[in-house]
This record gives sequence, C-alpha cells and structure tokens, in this order.
Amino acid sequence: MSNTLPTTGYNPVAIAPGASLALDAAAFPFSDADGDSLQKIKIASLPAEGQLLLDGQAVTAQATLLVGDLANLGYQAPAYQPSNPFGTWVQHLTFKVNDGQAWSQDNGTLDFFITPPTSTASNPVWTGDSANPLDDIHKGSGKPDLMIGYGGNDKLTGLGGNDQLFGEDGNDALYGGAGGDYLSGGAGGDTLTGNAGKDALRGGDGSDTLYGGNGKTTKQGAGSGSDALNGGGGNDKLYGGDGSDLLIGGAGSDILDGGKGKDNYGYSADDLGANTQDTVYATAGDRLLFTAPLWDGLHVGSSAAGKIDADHPIAFVPGSGQNPSLLEFDINQDGQFVEKDDFSVKLVGVHHIAVSGDGFVLT
Repeated sequence: MSNTLPTTGYNPVAIAPGASLALDAAAFPFSDADGDSLQKIKIASLPAEGQLLLDGQAVTAQATLLVGDLANLGYQAPAYQPSNPFGTWVQHLTFKVNDGQAWSQDNGTLDFFITPPTSTASNPVWTGDSANPLDDIHKGSGKPDLMIGYGGNDKLTGLGGNDQLFGEDGNDALYGGAGGDYLSGGAGGDTLTGNAGKDALRGGDGSDTLYGGNGKTTKQGAGSGSDALNGGGGNDKLYGGDGSDLLIGGAGSDILDGGKGKDNYGYSADDLGANTQDTVYATAGDRLLFTAPLWDGLHVGSSAAGKIDADHPIAFVPGSGQNPSLLEFDINQDGQFVEKDDFSVKLVGVHHIAVSGDGFVLT
C-alpha cells in the first residue's frame, strides 16, 4: 500500500522576553491523508536567538526528536535590553514531520513572537499587524521609539531620540533620524539609513543596503560618533558615511564603503564563503579586522610554500603582480586560490597593507 506524505504548516506563538515556553506535539502542525499519527520531527533550522531546549539541553539543527520527547521540549526567549537589543522580535523555528514512514516534503514553521514592552509616554512602542502582512508606514516622535513592522514592506521613521526600528519580514525601509539608533531589517531586501548620531544597523537575511549617515556626534572616546553596520546574509551594500565606522558584510559577496574617517571592516570565519568576493572602497588608515580564531588561523603567504599547519590552516595571499588589489583566502586549504572554491577581497582606492593587531592597516 502506498503512503501519502504527511503535511505540516505554520504556528505562531507569543512569549515574553527572557521567558521560557513549554512545547508539546500540538505545537508542530501535522496532517496525514492516510490517518497516520505524528511519530517524530526533524529540526530544519533553529531560531537565530534564544535556545531550543530538550530536558534543559540545547537542541541542534538536524536533530530528530520522537513524539514522546516533545513534551520535554521548550524555548528560552532572548532577554530584551534597550541598551543591547536583539536582532528580531520574531524568531523562526523550521521543522519536518514524520508519520513513521516518510518525512513531509515542505518545512513547517513555529514562530515565536516576542512580546514588546508596554508603551509609555516617555518610551513609545508601536507595532504593525502581526496577523496580516500589511505594508505599514509609521513615524515616531522626538522620544526613544520602539517600532516593530512585522510582516509586509514597511516604512518606519524614528525622527529624534535614540530609536529602535525592526522591519522584520518583507522589504522594509528604515530611517533612524537624529539620535543614536538601532535599525534591524530582518528577512527580505531592506534599506536602512541611520542619519545623524551613533547608529547600529543590521540588515539580516536578504540582500540589503545600509547607510550609516554622518555620525557627527561629540567625541567621547574611541569609536564615539561612528556607526556599526552588519549586513548579515545575502549580497549587501554598506555605506558608512562620515565618522569612523565598523562595517561587517557577513556571508555573501558584499560592497563595503566606509566613506570619510578611519573605518574598520570586520571578518569572522563564517563570512569567508566559497565563490564569494567582497569589494572594499577604502581610504588610507582604514583597517581589515579579523576575529581572534580566524586571525590566529591565517598564514600570510602561499599555502604551497609548505608553511600551512594545523594551527594556521588558511593561507592569505596579499595581491601582487597583475592583481595588486586582490586579497586571496585559500579557505578550502588545497594549496591554490581558485575563485569558485575560495574567498577574496577586492580593494578599491588603496592597495598596500601592513599587519596591525588582529588585522591589516591599509595605506
């Protein structure tokens, strides 16, 4: 007798910041034309923030959980802090279901909608429609606004104050206005503009465009009056503007332009993907910075020189000859640079580098 594949669906649930939510089999939509019952699930992807826990232990992606285990499953939401907000108010968990014979063809989605704080006169909170993906347009005030667009292609403007704008799903346009703002695009192709003040911009998934603005705040120490831009996944475009900015393209082939000021371009091991190339429009004094694990694993020079070892597995070759502006990373460690297998950075504006701390200064 043939078996019809089971199907799953979508389940949104609400949870307070920092709270724990107990789950069970009912949290994972299941339907089967043959009348079979749910036997197990497979975790396709985990929420970006917070933790999925089984008997208090973290669950990993691709883990298979029997239906009897689901009563011991729970989600720990991230704790919201205005001084250090998390990336998104909707955390996505995707999964497949199994009827004992086969897995569902499509993934199901369990969305955790994190409840925003109560709106007050001094700290206004505005949210779009979480039930329907509407295109919202909203302007804030001169106070510290918190705006959450949820679904749809939203246009959010913070105006004055230290604002927090979250586009969530959809192709959103976020404008921070004056003040030190935090802008998070979420999923979709978003455009984020920080404008004046020390801003932090996070594109999220999708191909995003980020503009830091002028960042002309009073100097109060290293990094003051500068913007932090993080493209996340996708092929992003990041523009720092004035001030000393931090630009992190993330995964994908990104275009990074710090603008005026001495800017930093940050990289971690997760940012170095095969067949990807970042383009950096740099000026003298800008720096390429690497996280400690990545920097400690780099060997400057050709991997064919025989100097690669377990402690320095990735060869980094500064541009020379016909390509003085190309920085090559032999990430698959095969002793040669091949574009489709490795990662590179194309420098525009400056071509010389020198070691400086955990990275290189451009001259």
